[in-house]
Amino acid sequence: MVYRSRTIFERPRSLAHRTRCLREPTIRSIVCLPQLVFRYANGRTRELENTNKLLRRLPYCNGMKNWLYDGAGKCLIASGTRPGKDVIVVVLGDSSGRVWRDASALLSWGLM
Repeated sequence: MVYRSRTIFERPRSLAHRTRCLREPTIRSIVCLPQLVFRYANGRTRELENTNKLLRRLPYCNGMKNWLYDGAGKCLIASGTRPGKDVIVVVLGDSSGRVWRDASALLSWGLM
């Protein structure tokens, strides 16, 4: 299955490979946060909100990325972990109302 967005062609497998960055402890510790206070060099701060709703809903969800492309619809890469098991879920071309529910169901099933 291939999804096209403007000039970007993606396959679920290639998107899942993007999660290799989770091997980096610094990245893994950031993508799992529901929000983060970012401090600029001049001392000013800005609170950044993670738009991945699964982080607030599922205790075993540990992050990743969601986006919307005109041609591909609502897309989400989510990851979750339970003792001894890590799962990556790629949802493409979903409706905006269902992407969270579908990803949640896939994570739950994968981590059973």
